[in-house]
Amino acid sequence: PGGAQTLAQGGAIRRSRRHGTAKHTRPLGGPSHACRAARRACSVHRFATFHATTLSVRLGPVFPGSMMDFPLTLAHVAARTERLFPSVEVVARKPDRSIERSSWGAVIRRARRLAAALTRAGLREGDRVATLQWNGLAHVEAYLGVPLAGGVCHPLNLRLHPDEFGYIASHARDR
Repeated sequence: PGGAQTLAQGGAIRRSRRHGTAKHTRPLGGPSHACRAARRACSVHRFATFHATTLSVRLGPVFPGSMMDFPLTLAHVAARTERLFPSVEVVARKPDRSIERSSWGAVIRRARRLAAALTRAGLREGDRVATLQWNGLAHVEAYLGVPLAGGVCHPLNLRLHPDEFGYIASHARDR
């Protein structure tokens, strides 16, 4: 049958009218899962528990009471992209109007190599790094590589006057 069915703990099982499948929902201010008492019988809860445990082991502590199980940083985004989309093509147009192609796996590998080089060069956590590049794969790699090294990427606008570059970079204390 369609509609929502209220459970003992205030949760609901919503049935999809199109597919007829049950979906678990979380009541506002209620427990994290509607079928806490039937934990072993519920495959959705077993998966969620396994998933949260796996994330906490791999990525650090789980944040109770928040929407996320882990901090949403570029390191996590890069790891997920590298794992799920390594062969997806990335296309960029260079300033000379030519096209360069790569894959997300290759872009992230180069970004990690840049991060390692920046760390070896003395970049410390929280240091700001100014970049002066046209949009392209090299800029994407820098945009990912600097935060992977613990720095803050500060792209400068190429259309500014050179005096303005100097002022902005020194005011931001870029390296």
